[in-house]
Amino acid sequence: MKPVFWFVAGAGTTLYGAIKIRRATEILTQDGAKDRWQAISHGAATFAHDVRDAHHIRRHELRQRYGMPALASQKNPELERASDGD
Repeated sequence: MKPVFWFVAGAGTTLYGAIKIRRATEILTQDGAKDRWQAISHGAATFAHDVRDAHHIRRHELRQRYGMPALASQKNPELERASDGD
């Protein structure tokens, strides 16, 4: 029983090490590093966009709740053009 256990343990360790080495060499190549950098920068841009959208939505909600006028940047230009034509 002991030899079978140690054989399976050794095979599992070898397989684990081989997979880790293959992933490390993939990451350290020029294409792997470029792909990783693009994924990180895309994730950061998406996160910043989501935060910016949530900030504007929350600002609008608070301005409506407390009866404050909308900022000039929050006004809809299409509505302003329609009212100017009257």
